[in-house]
Amino acid sequence: MGQGIQQAPVGQGGGNAFLDVFKVLFEPTAVFERVRERPRFLAPFIVICAFQIAIYFYNLPFMKAGMAAQMAARPAGGPDPSNFLFLGALFIPIGIGIALLLGGLITWVLTSVFGGDAKFQTLLRVCSYAAVPSVVLLAVVGTIVLHLQGVGQITSPQDMQPALGLDLLAPGPKGFRGPALKAG
Repeated sequence: MGQGIQQAPVGQGGGNAFLDVFKVLFEPTAVFERVRERPRFLAPFIVICAFQIAIYFYNLPFMKAGMAAQMAARPAGGPDPSNFLFLGALFIPIGIGIALLLGGLITWVLTSVFGGDAKFQTLLRVCSYAAVPSVVLLAVVGTIVLHLQGVGQITSPQDMQPALGLDLLAPGPKGFRGPALKAG
């Protein structure tokens, strides 16, 4: 081959946006190169929403147990809000959309303030792909911890927020150590 002719790098094709959502966990550099060339927002947004909705319905027995414990402290005769828990799944895409928009906006503002040159849409798409590992990891770990505890251990809605800090390694820390380990 002559000096003016170069081969295109292997694996730099367009790729599938939905497949890139999963590849970002294993090949982040290649995925973000494709995002730079052809940014997409809808694929990671749909995957994150579908994953969170599936986890929501998988954890529904825990939410019902927490709601029942909360309703036991109220006077009898009121409506049972646990019958409407499934409606919470409708708000998952709205919350994720707002969070991704805020992430893209903050990234764009910081980039602009420090002299960078980037488009909001590109940064929004980068934020959406970058959110995939944390959303998947936190949802899976939280679900595992809840299921290890069991539905019988849910005595209030606060019990649905599993401890995911270093406090899991030292059960029953007292004083300053408790909050410090939870934060770590």
